[in-house]
Amino acid sequence: MPFSMNFLRPYKSDIHQVETLTKLGVSKTDIASVLGITIQQFEKWESKNTAISELLKPKARPEYTVSHPDYAHMIEEAFACAGKRYYRFKDEFRMSTGRYKYYYAVLRELELKLSLEHLEEYVTAFKAVLNGGNKKRIELTDLHVLVINLESRLKLAFDPATIKKLAAIAYFDDTEDLLSFDERYGAKKVALWEEHKFYDFFLTRPIGELFNANNISVDSLTERLAMDEMLIQDLRSSLLTVLEANS
Repeated sequence: MPFSMNFLRPYKSDIHQVETLTKLGVSKTDIASVLGITIQQFEKWESKNTAISELLKPKARPEYTVSHPDYAHMIEEAFACAGKRYYRFKDEFRMSTGRYKYYYAVLRELELKLSLEHLEEYVTAFKAVLNGGNKKRIELTDLHVLVINLESRLKLAFDPATIKKLAAIAYFDDTEDLLSFDERYGAKKVALWEEHKFYDFFLTRPIGELFNANNISVDSLTERLAMDEMLIQDLRSSLLTVLEANS
């Protein structure tokens, strides 16, 4: 029977190979096969050799934040607010699919000039009027109010609330998971920006480029936003009045 040196293993070369294969995500069974031993022998190595045991311990998946090597080279600093830095992708199409789907959905809302939630309110109001409501008849005056109301919304350059929602996706801090988007955390970011009356991101790429706002001052922008938000509130109040009268 030929003499076997397996009892001296694992050698340093074995441990190095285990390290390499583990980093590549190779299973224990396949590692054992590459090393020319049985899975039972490999499990004995794992239980008795500290180095191999450490290499095989489950590693926490790296968080896909701004410092992750897959994304770091595609990201740049955008601005700072309240001592916190915010970043953006150099090109929006570099976003992960999980995050970009939120970005794309909000872009669609911006094209509509109002959020899906508010659009649904208009649909509900139109249906209520056309169904006659409590009056059991169609009030053409209310229908006319809704048409003028919706037309006024569509004439606005954009909905400030929707822009802020888009900014919450486009700009992120160093704690966020770039594989997706946390809507509640996004709302907290917007609240922080509003608390500090920070609207510079409206003038910063990509938001500034989307609405040609690069050549406007922050003061002028703030005044315009205030006016638009007041108009939207008035229009929504009118919409809800019609809806209530026909419900």
